[in-house]
Amino acid sequence: MNHTFIHSIQNRSSETVQIMVLNESNSLSYDAILASGHSICYSDIFGAASLPVPYVASASAFTQLHIELRVGKSTYVLYEHGNQTRCNQQGLFSVDTPPLAGYSGHGAIDLIIGDNGIPYGEVNSFTDGSELTSISWILSQYALYGLKKGKLNQKPFVIADWKEREEFEQPACGLKGPLVAVSWAAGRYAIYALGNDNQIYEKCWLTSYWSNWAIYTQPTGVNLRHLSAVSWCLSQYAIHGVGDNGNLYGKTFYITSWKDWENMGRPASCRLTGPLTSVCWTPLRYGIYALGDDGKVWMKWKGLLWSEWTDIGSPSSPLKTLTSTSWLDRAYTIAGVAENGKLYARNYHYAWDKNWNDLGHPAECKLAGPVTAVSWCLGKYAFYAQGVNGVMYQLFEGKWSVVDGD
Repeated sequence: MNHTFIHSIQNRSSETVQIMVLNESNSLSYDAILASGHSICYSDIFGAASLPVPYVASASAFTQLHIELRVGKSTYVLYEHGNQTRCNQQGLFSVDTPPLAGYSGHGAIDLIIGDNGIPYGEVNSFTDGSELTSISWILSQYALYGLKKGKLNQKPFVIADWKEREEFEQPACGLKGPLVAVSWAAGRYAIYALGNDNQIYEKCWLTSYWSNWAIYTQPTGVNLRHLSAVSWCLSQYAIHGVGDNGNLYGKTFYITSWKDWENMGRPASCRLTGPLTSVCWTPLRYGIYALGDDGKVWMKWKGLLWSEWTDIGSPSSPLKTLTSTSWLDRAYTIAGVAENGKLYARNYHYAWDKNWNDLGHPAECKLAGPVTAVSWCLGKYAFYAQGVNGVMYQLFEGKWSVVDGD
């Protein structure tokens, strides 16, 4: 199984670079030539997110499949061994071959040919900040969204496979986040993000096409610092945000039109700082969860009427991000990455778990903060979180793994 992938190749040397995937009898299955100063993304040529680095366990496996990289008159071979990309200048397999210089571990890398002609790797992260969200809009289809250099990145999952990453054109002002998503009907959903001009930008998927970016103003006299979104029945949903005054604000969409922003207040004992998350666990029932300046997660939920503010506590290490998802009727989770780099969750299924559950982090690194949760069918859900190494990880049924070709 592959754990390392090449997302792009960048030639910063003065030489011409050729990269080839060679199988048995040295026949080609992939070939690209780059002049000095040029670069290429694997997804630009093939309909896949990244080029898997062939896993090689032995010399015989090496002869069947490996990558050959020619930089001028120098030749390097690349293969995966021990969950790392190895780089050998002798064109041979060896268990002692050192890892590729720079980053060589799990996930997607940018393969860079340096000024000196020597290849090295850099992590190709999905998001460059704390902004990460996800949405499922139809059975067994969902997508991850992140912000990188002010642009929106999408990585869809359809039925059983990850599709290639896609980058969207940004509004003229650029996006800074936060970033949230909501589906209000089968096949329809929207992404909301704060722009650098502090306005809220919306981009909708409407069954078969994307809308243009639309703009929504913030509450009068308030700058929202965090956002969430939730739908509680067909064609009804809301955006919520924590303002710089510590209050919660909500803007609701009913059928065809938006309502004005509503000031929903805050707990009596603290100001809200965010982040926040919101989740619907049964038709017409949903809750909003936000961090307060006391470090606790505060809840306000709606049935026929809004509840008072109550706190559901916090793990032993302070949380810095929040996410949520519901996977069954009246079953949902509130989760977040804490300062110690671990993921914590508190589940509700007719009643709250007694304590926050420590879900840990991947074996090779702590979590950086960006995290999202999504359920794509009854009883199935997963967490996605970025590690401090820039790699995107999935936690599904208690097991951490790298998102293929992330």
